[in-house]
Amino acid sequence: MSQATNDPTAAGTHAGGLQTYTTFRLREGLFGIAANVVKEVTALPPLTRIPHAPAAVRGYVNLRGHVVLVVDLNCLLLRETATLHPESRLIVFKSELGDTFGVLVERIGEIVELSAKQIETHCAGTETSGSDLSEWQKKELLCGDGKLDGELLSIIEARRLLPCLERAVGRRSAAADGRRFASLKEISL
Repeated sequence: MSQATNDPTAAGTHAGGLQTYTTFRLREGLFGIAANVVKEVTALPPLTRIPHAPAAVRGYVNLRGHVVLVVDLNCLLLRETATLHPESRLIVFKSELGDTFGVLVERIGEIVELSAKQIETHCAGTETSGSDLSEWQKKELLCGDGKLDGELLSIIEARRLLPCLERAVGRRSAAADGRRFASLKEISL
């Protein structure tokens, strides 16, 4: 398994020094994930909810015979739960990231290529571009900003999504007596 990195310029790099990102929308923001860890982007199949699961865990879907955990990325980033609509998509990640999972996004964008000059890497403890994330989630998930024509692309480190979700589930369980799940592993089938 590849080592997680805070350097968004290392993710998805190919000849010519360009990095490729799959982009998507969450509310008003434009986000991107290294394209080399994305297995597929698909319309959201029927969702099976998990009783008593945290809000960031939307449930499971059956994707051509494979059970895929669906994470509400909007909720994980301390925002409201994403509203499902016809443009909602599921970004499914390659197995190299761990258990099979995908993130629910409001609208898929384009595949973009950025040079290292177009990316500003975040260092631990620095502020990100106006985001409302708590300090630990900034450090965990957002690893840089890509400068596009007229818009900023917040780059998410996909390798940290499951560990971040695991910590969020653990913190929520510790804060609320009677929670059914103490960890993400307990939600698994």
